[in-house]
Amino acid sequence: MASETQPSGVRLQDTKPQEDGAALRMYENSTKLEYLRNVDLPENGFSVATRRSSGSFYLSVGLSAGDWVVEWWDGVRELRSGTTIASRAISGAYANASPKVIKVFPVSSSEYFTSLTVSSMSLCGLDLSRLSQLNSLTCSGSSISGTLDLSHMTSLQYLTFSSSDVEKIILSEDPSTITGLDIQSNQNLTEVVNLEKCVNVDSLYIGNSGFARLDMREWNGVTQLSADSSSVSEVLGLGGVVTSYGYYSFFDCANLTSIDVAGASGDFVMSFSSSGLNEIRGVGASNSTYYSSSYLGFNLSYCQLEFDALDQFYTDLAAGGGGINVDGNPGATGDDPTIATAKGYTVFG
Repeated sequence: MASETQPSGVRLQDTKPQEDGAALRMYENSTKLEYLRNVDLPENGFSVATRRSSGSFYLSVGLSAGDWVVEWWDGVRELRSGTTIASRAISGAYANASPKVIKVFPVSSSEYFTSLTVSSMSLCGLDLSRLSQLNSLTCSGSSISGTLDLSHMTSLQYLTFSSSDVEKIILSEDPSTITGLDIQSNQNLTEVVNLEKCVNVDSLYIGNSGFARLDMREWNGVTQLSADSSSVSEVLGLGGVVTSYGYYSFFDCANLTSIDVAGASGDFVMSFSSSGLNEIRGVGASNSTYYSSSYLGFNLSYCQLEFDALDQFYTDLAAGGGGINVDGNPGATGDDPTIATAKGYTVFG
């Protein structure tokens, strides 16, 4: 079993379940926690480590059925039922920054965790290698670094793993079950393996991350996408995922110099304000969003677009009724907005 002084990392331990399972069966029959004292982390359990030194540590889980056990850093075990929160005050000899290990597992070997939320708890270690049936994982505000391997989670639907030091995330070979991804504020994150296969993602948040390449060419559609202040420099297939209402923001993406939104259509908002764009193409794209001068279909304000790049974009567009903001671009005083206004658009700037 992992010690409390074990170095931080993604994987805390490599223990195997007790082969005969005798203590586990005794617990199922008697509901007395002391019979579990010698049971290692079972196949369907997980463990986390925290450097939190004050206040309380808490986590929330969802279980398929039955009861579950949480073992705290001092060896004390508590019985929980259903979907609930487990909390423990940090005090005494444990009120320091040394890693404190928490183990969690179902009472029955036939049950499994369906969701896990542990956020802003100063996590420094995480072992989820046994949670193959998890469909929702929320973890933010950790110092976990290196690779987060979720390739075994073939049922994952919602992933929030933000504000960490993680550098690489590995999704399952077929991540088509995933519909929501929030991996923002991971400034060291440069790679998400199999992201291009997340064909059913509806919401994606990668803002303030080191993530550079976004390939959506096989995706079915997205209604919420934010990459604000990220390192993204290449975006493929954006227009193809915009088929109706949606919000897509690439604000302050200095590395993004070129984009193609061909095929985009509907009542959507798309912002590239203050990005590095010097080229935007959109053959056949159309937009009908015009609510105010600050809430427009295309916000291209304060980019690096010259007049010929703006005129080319106006020429590419199909007929629409939305707004286009080009204020602050070097070509905003020499472009020909009538190319766009003749198609029904209102041009600002």
